[in-house]
Amino acid sequence: MVGVAVLGTGRIGGSYIKVVNQTPGAELILVAEQRPEAAAPWQDRYPDVEFVSDYRAALERDDVDIVIGTLPHWLHYQAGLDAANAGKHVFIEKPLALSAAQGREMLDAARANGVKLMTAHTQRYFPAVRAMKELVDSKRLGEVVMAHDMWHKVYQPRGRARNGCSTPPGAAAWARWTVHMKSIVFCGYLATTSKP
Repeated sequence: MVGVAVLGTGRIGGSYIKVVNQTPGAELILVAEQRPEAAAPWQDRYPDVEFVSDYRAALERDDVDIVIGTLPHWLHYQAGLDAANAGKHVFIEKPLALSAAQGREMLDAARANGVKLMTAHTQRYFPAVRAMKELVDSKRLGEVVMAHDMWHKVYQPRGRARNGCSTPPGAAAWARWTVHMKSIVFCGYLATTSKP
C-alpha cells in the first residue's frame, strides 16, 4: 500500500482526493489545506482522513510515500523541494516551478534523495497520444518538420483566478500561455526519442 498526502484542496485538489480513494494500492493518509473553509467539505466526506493546515506535517510522516501538490503555482517549488528532500516522491500540478532554475533544483533534490518527481503533464499516457508517438517514432510519416496541436476545454471563468492563473499578489499574469505551453510540451514530447 502506498501512502499518499494531497497538498491543497483548491480547484483541482479535490479531484485528487477522490482519485486516490478510488485507486487500488493507494491510501490517502493526509490532506494539507491551510484554509479551514476549503478543507471543511472534504473533511465531511472523508472523516477517516487526517487534515492539517501545514503541508510540512505530511513530510514528517513515515506512512506518506508520495505527495500530490495542488497548491497555488508560486508554492510548487518550495513544497516540491521540501518533499523531495524529505524522501517523498512528488507529483505536482503544472507548472512544476516558476523558473527553469527552480525546476533544476527540484530535479537535483529528487535525484539526490532517490525519489521520483513528476509534473502533471499526463496526456502523454493517453492511448491516442501513445499511438501518435509510436507513429512519429516509426518514421512511417517521414521526418516530421512541423506539428500543430489544439487543446479544447470548456472555459469556466468562475473557477479561475481573476487574471486567469494563480499568481501571488503583485505578480505579473502569464497564464494566457498555459494552453500554448501544453501544446509546446506535447509537440516536444512527440519529437523526442525517449520513452514516456
